[in-house]
Amino acid sequence: MTHQVRPSDEELWGSIAAGDELAFGRLFDRYSRPVYNHAFRLTGGRGRRPRTSPRRRSSSRGVAVTTPGW
Repeated sequence: MTHQVRPSDEELWGSIAAGDELAFGRLFDRYSRPVYNHAFRLTGGRGRRPRTSPRRRSSSRGVAVTTPGW
């Protein structure tokens, strides 16, 4: 059985700076789930739409009007 040493974040960043795409993939895999979970908690989950999405409202004539979400 071989024991692989897990490279530190600093080692991975150094490898990324040197152009190692595999190191970027390792760092991404290491932190993508925690970052996703954090964003999920911040936004309240799947039920909220992003602030940048257009909002729909009815005009006085009953016609739907799309407005920017800013």
